[in-house]
Amino acid sequence: MVTITDLIPILRSVSLFASFSDEDLAKVAADLEPMDFSAKDPVFHKGQRGVSMYIVLTGRVCIHDGDLVFTYRGPGEFFGEMAALHTEERSASVTADVDTRLLRLDQDRMHRLLQNHPAMAMEIMDGLCHRLRHTSRNLSEDFEYIRQVQQIIDAAQALEDDNYAPELLGEVTQREDALGDLARVFHRMANEVQSRAERLQLEVQTLRIEVDRVKQSQQVAEITETEYFKELRAKATVLRRRSQVSNSGNKGEGTGDAIDAPLV
Repeated sequence: MVTITDLIPILRSVSLFASFSDEDLAKVAADLEPMDFSAKDPVFHKGQRGVSMYIVLTGRVCIHDGDLVFTYRGPGEFFGEMAALHTEERSASVTADVDTRLLRLDQDRMHRLLQNHPAMAMEIMDGLCHRLRHTSRNLSEDFEYIRQVQQIIDAAQALEDDNYAPELLGEVTQREDALGDLARVFHRMANEVQSRAERLQLEVQTLRIEVDRVKQSQQVAEITETEYFKELRAKATVLRRRSQVSNSGNKGEGTGDAIDAPLV
């Protein structure tokens, strides 16, 4: 069993109680209620009415919304302080990640501590401001992430429309995370697709030329194999032979006349 004396050095490590004396820490320890949770046990659910805050003594809890994990809290850290300040619905669920012991501080005791220790209120406000700044940064990063995911989607559409250009991915390929890996893989794939498309276009053009040649040969064959064309070819052959015979006879007569003619 944990005693008040045991809790004093533990509470001293909690930022909320940094300005407290040992005597004050002993009073805080007396107000805390130890609670044990097995791994996967819920501490509270999102939407539940909250009236207390918790300090992690041992173990670890997961702060989440369904499957979406926001953060974890370990020994010396606290959570749920907003509900301890003002009764409201829990904005997230908390579940024990491992076997965990928590120290619960109810709202009325929390208010009494704040009245006697203004520095504690300042510490809570500082923590809230830090979380708000962190949330703002996360929102900004999320917006940029979503914008760059859309860039990859647009690039994929452009590739499908045969209008892809490397500039469409912009700075996404410079990221050093899974999204950057995806962008780089997509870029390489897009280059391969474009190269293959260019090769196919060239092959299609070559094939078209070959098809035209075959078609031309077929058309010529269709003409030359007709009976009419065969008759024309036969007539042309006969006429050519007659012409050759006629030319041969004319040459012989001309030569003889030239030899037998008398001199004058």
